Amino acid sequence: MQRTRECNGPSYGGSECRGEWLETVHCFLGECPVNGKWQPWSLWSSCSKTCGGGTQQRNRVCYGPFFGGQSCPGEREEVRSCSEKRCPEPHEICGEDNFSNVVWKITPAGETAAVRCPPNAMGLILRRCALDEEGIAYWENPTYMKCVSNDYRSIQTLTREHLSKAQRGLVGDGVSEVMTKLKVTSSDGTSYSGDLLAILDVLKNMTEIFRRAYYSPSSADMRLGPNIKQLFRLVEDFVDVIGLRMKAFQDMYEVTDNLVLSIHKRPVAAHGDINFPMKGWRGMVDWARSSEDRVTIPKNIVSTDKTVE
Repeated sequence: MQRTRECNGPSYGGSECRGEWLETVHCFLGECPVNGKWQPWSLWSSCSKTCGGGTQQRNRVCYGPFFGGQSCPGEREEVRSCSEKRCPEPHEICGEDNFSNVVWKITPAGETAAVRCPPNAMGLILRRCALDEEGIAYWENPTYMKCVSNDYRSIQTLTREHLSKAQRGLVGDGVSEVMTKLKVTSSDGTSYSGDLLAILDVLKNMTEIFRRAYYSPSSADMRLGPNIKQLFRLVEDFVDVIGLRMKAFQDMYEVTDNLVLSIHKRPVAAHGDINFPMKGWRGMVDWARSSEDRVTIPKNIVSTDKTVE
């Protein structure tokens, strides 16, 4: 607030008025009202149940109000449903099992349990709990597809580093040594199925490196004859491994622009001639139009007196 005063005079030679003509003092009638403001929502809480329908909550804090302002509009807490799937019956649960020196915990059917790979590998061992034809839960055999031996992991990492350099236009030394190291390591065989996937990843990345115009592989890198034979043997072994684990009348079919891999498991005594490629498969290309492009294996070649697969 301010106030002023006037000096009346001076007169007849008197002095000027002393002091200020303007005086200011601070005043305070009260703070202005401040409405409340919501803070961010918290994370959702854990579900109250693992199955059969549970709930989750989250909340938020209202900052304010102050000095007579309005409260935050809306609710402080939200609730939502979770884990609505049906709880499995006792016969639909795989019990704890000690298999291959590993303790597998209780797992519902349809889910997959996981444990760490052995010390000489990285990744996880997976084991699925499935239901048989009568709806009874049982453990499938563990899979080591996610386990990669440390030696192969090292080669895989090294190859990716070379590929990263190649993608940036850099010529890296030591590419041939990677192939040599892979050959030496693979000559001792593989410990886990994940090693095969690691080898495929290495070969894929090495092929990408070789495809680049600024890198010319040496003759030592491209030993075509032996490498092609090894590739064919690898495919044959793959078909053998997959076929042994397939059920009767089960099919597996994979196709690319230039290759077709088709595995059909049939009881030999109950099946006729085998024709390839088979009609009606999705993705089949047009390269097998004429009879010369088709292969037929007569039934009597693979038939035996016993009922085998």
